[in-house]
Amino acid sequence: MGVVFLGVGSNLGDRLENINNAIAELKKSKKIKILKSSSIYETQPWEVKSPEWFLNLVLKVETGLPPLQLLDFLEKLESKSGRESKSDKHPRSLDIDILFYNDLIFYTERLVVPHPVLHKRRFVLVPLAEIEPELEHPQLHKDIKTILENLEDKAEVRLFQKVEELG
Repeated sequence: MGVVFLGVGSNLGDRLENINNAIAELKKSKKIKILKSSSIYETQPWEVKSPEWFLNLVLKVETGLPPLQLLDFLEKLESKSGRESKSDKHPRSLDIDILFYNDLIFYTERLVVPHPVLHKRRFVLVPLAEIEPELEHPQLHKDIKTILENLEDKAEVRLFQKVEELG
């Protein structure tokens, strides 16, 4: 079983409904068990050409799926939500990124783990630090709290909604 951290975001349509639907789909799945969820944060777009702010959160999950099969599963979930563009530079109804998969360092054309720029993104680090501040980045050898404290990104990240305990 793998312990995986997922970054979940939406800035198109009913953002909260998109995120709640994604969480509901993950909970229904027999392939993924949600262990922990951060609060939901409203965040400035980061390198995205959009006036609409994102809602973002981080989930800690457990799965038996290997990384590429997990990516396939998550991409189907994104498509089901109505996501059309695969570009990171456009608004999207749902975006789910694999941030960490255990302490795996994994490179393919389709997937890089740990996520290659998570350590530069306040909108990922704030919710990640909320649920797992001592988690060590396997390449940087620093914990999430330390990375966040030394972050150059000053984009606004504000609490939107506390998430109920997930069972």
